[in-house]
This record gives sequence, structure tokens and C-alpha cells, in this order.
Amino acid sequence: MPPVPPEAMSTPSGDGAAAAATYFTQLYAYAYATADLTAWKAMSEPDCTFCNSATAGIDAMVAAGETDTSAPIVVTESFGTEIIPAQSYSATLRMRQGDSQRLDSSGNVIRTGEGGAYELYFALAWRDGWFVREIDSKAIEDPATS
Repeated sequence: MPPVPPEAMSTPSGDGAAAAATYFTQLYAYAYATADLTAWKAMSEPDCTFCNSATAGIDAMVAAGETDTSAPIVVTESFGTEIIPAQSYSATLRMRQGDSQRLDSSGNVIRTGEGGAYELYFALAWRDGWFVREIDSKAIEDPATS
């Protein structure tokens, strides 16, 4: 079952943008775990490079008969900014993700990934709901491991 959109997502505001970005991050983990892209695609703008890359990666994973066992993503900080009232917003998240494994169709581990801490930068649009225009990220020092 996909994550439930938080109530804070129901309004065009900085807080709403932060909630939408957090929710979209949860959808990312959910889509990789389940290959269900319905909610992900519903929030992705057609020209969002990050969104399209994730969709293509999940489609390729499914086509190869692979599965992903990524650890959940934990958002530790979030804030949003209104750029154009009721239209355009940005959001910044700090998050941690645990280790991951990619399994082939027989359940054999074919790839592992180390988790880490990241800062995500979202460009969002509001049109009677939230849409992700683009996401950029950078690795940051994880205070949990420092």
C-alpha cells in the first residue's frame, strides 16, 4: 500500500511544499520496493529528469525480473519556500537511507549499495495539488555516523 499523503500537503504554502517533497521521497522508496509507479507518475512533471530516470530504472528492474530491498528513507529535516504564490515552490530535505540490495529473479544478490545522508532540492508546482518539476541531490556528512 502506498504511503498516505499528509494533511499538510493540502495547501499551497512553504509547509505544504516541504510535506509534498517528504511524501514524494517516501513514494520513491515505495516505488522501488513494489514497482508500483502510479502515485509517483501522478506527481511527476513530464519533463522532470530525476523523476523520469527513476521511472526508467524501476521499469528496467522489473523487465529484468529483479527486486530491490532498499532500507526506508528517513527525512530528518525539511523546509519549503514559496517562490510564486500558489504556483511555484522549492523544498529542501535532509534524509538518510540505509543499505540496499538488488536481487535477481532467483533471489541472489547482484548488487549492494551503501546508504548515506543526502540533501535533496525540489522544484515544485501547485495546480490544485503538488507536482515535482525537478530534484537535485548531494551527499552530506551523516550526523548519525559522525
